[in-house]
Amino acid sequence: MSKERREFFRFDVSLPVYFEPLNSSDVCLQIDKADLIEPAEAENLMEANSQLEYLFEDEIHLQNGGVKLFDEFNQKLTFMAWLLESLVEGKDPEMHPKFQQRMHDQAQYKRPEGKGTSKIIPLLQALYLRIDNTILECVDIVSKNIGGRVFMYHKPLGTLFNSQDYIANLGVLANQGNWLSSVIEKLIFKFNYYETLLNNAVSDNKCNLEIGRAS
Repeated sequence: MSKERREFFRFDVSLPVYFEPLNSSDVCLQIDKADLIEPAEAENLMEANSQLEYLFEDEIHLQNGGVKLFDEFNQKLTFMAWLLESLVEGKDPEMHPKFQQRMHDQAQYKRPEGKGTSKIIPLLQALYLRIDNTILECVDIVSKNIGGRVFMYHKPLGTLFNSQDYIANLGVLANQGNWLSSVIEKLIFKFNYYETLLNNAVSDNKCNLEIGRAS
């Protein structure tokens, strides 16, 4: 009877490792948000938010339900922004005492529905889906974090939302003072601002792996 033979194969594997120090709060020192977005764009975001607040005070659209619909869009965007900014700053959103409540609240919003040939509904549905997908991406990043300190971005870059794929003259109508077009344009700008932030974080993310504490 032949003796049992065991063969062992050796594989040489090279793994790139990036060491990065922790800050005083034991958070991996990730990229500064100011390095991801141009200051002028941050100012434009503040202006867009201010204009949205003004538009949401319109009495006619408060009565006809328009403000309620788009305020829900804005609340989803605000939640998305909070998630993303937390990740960029190296903070675990799940540790926030209101994380689960915020997750529950934004999940109650429904995608807009409509009948007829209006191009507005397909645009709103597409924008709503993009917001939802970005929220899911952020939640996925949170769920796969390392020690509540390291957040890895693992999906390819996304494209910015283009209203011209649905309505060619949305910007023109907004400049003419059309309430509906103005609100949608501001919401799209807000989404694209944070989509750019996410894309830049994906491109520039360095903190892929933390091993011990670098001094």
